[in-house]
Amino acid sequence: MSSRSICLPIIAVVVGFVNAFAAFQVHSMLFCLLPLWAFGFGYFSSRKTGLLSGFLLFMSYTTAITFMGYPTFEPLEYLFNFLAGGFVLCIIGYGALSVRRGVKTFRSIGVLVVLALLVGWCAFISFPRYTYSYWVTIVSSERQEDIEIYLPMVAVAGEPYSEILDHPFPPARASSGDRFLDRQSLEIVDTEHGKMLKLRIPELERWGPTYTASVSFRMSGAPEERLQFMPKYDVGEIGLNDSERLFGPVRVGAREYLQEFRLPMRVNSDTTASVEILSGCSAGRVAGINFRNHEARYYSEVVDTTTITGDDWVLVGAKAVMNSGVSGVD
Repeated sequence: MSSRSICLPIIAVVVGFVNAFAAFQVHSMLFCLLPLWAFGFGYFSSRKTGLLSGFLLFMSYTTAITFMGYPTFEPLEYLFNFLAGGFVLCIIGYGALSVRRGVKTFRSIGVLVVLALLVGWCAFISFPRYTYSYWVTIVSSERQEDIEIYLPMVAVAGEPYSEILDHPFPPARASSGDRFLDRQSLEIVDTEHGKMLKLRIPELERWGPTYTASVSFRMSGAPEERLQFMPKYDVGEIGLNDSERLFGPVRVGAREYLQEFRLPMRVNSDTTASVEILSGCSAGRVAGINFRNHEARYYSEVVDTTTITGDDWVLVGAKAVMNSGVSGVD
């Protein structure tokens, strides 16, 4: 056995690990290098060594990604990623030698076509996708009618972003209390705090021991900028890591509280009662870093407050949170 047959598979293992960390830390589209590495190892070795190098390249890359998402060994991660495209690395590694001998045969052309298709597939998976979300839920222990809620408007780059209101999203629970509000009950109005979102709710619907109503929106193909509440008052920096997970020297998951601030809000109703309001907006970035794994970063601003219905404005506390991590196979 030649030294090349021994060294190339070992190098493939190292390259797989390094490529995984680069795809996670630098940019997700470096995942596209994986098929090119498999082709390179196969091009400069024998068919058996190329096949072995392609397989070890997949295994080492997936091992790094798997342990970024989970602290334990997950066999299904390897199986699903292999079936979703990882096996093609073995095919490329095995067939790359035929290209070195000349692009004249059906096999050599086929290897190049498969290589191009896999690079394109990896590029499609790893291209970052951005989403926006906005939700509001009101909960009360008493039945209420004719409710008006004034909430901060969501904004992008300091400007109101009304486009998200054109993308209603079905709520999680299939109940009358979780139905969408009629579009006519949504209105952007001018107030002493600037532009606000005014929600009109005919009545709260019973859900177990409480009465509730909610509305939510989700938009794909969103801009890269953060979706934020506007206006904000008394903004203060926090910079607190509530949870953090490391894989060696690399931080692979965290929940960080970035800011705390106050938001103006007003709730009017036909009766005076205590209500709980949960609201939030989120800007997410998701990008594939393996055939069935992705990295996700979500910037969210959330408020969970209890107030009394009335004609007065109140300033309620809210926080900005950044969640990041690697997701495994769903």
